[in-house]
Amino acid sequence: MLPFDTGLFLTRIEWQLDNFNLPRELIDPAFAAIAQPLEAKWQLHLFTLADADVFYS
Repeated sequence: MLPFDTGLFLTRIEWQLDNFNLPRELIDPAFAAIAQPLEAKWQLHLFTLADADVFYS
């Protein structure tokens, strides 16, 4: 467990691919446009497991 004074915010985002129209190769640059103004350090790891992709940082 991290101490609260580290300034870190950790999260995992998961979504279903039904009606998700953004091609996989465009997810990274699309999220970069959101993360850059926040100066967020992030990583994108995609894999398919039962038709679900997972993002985690």
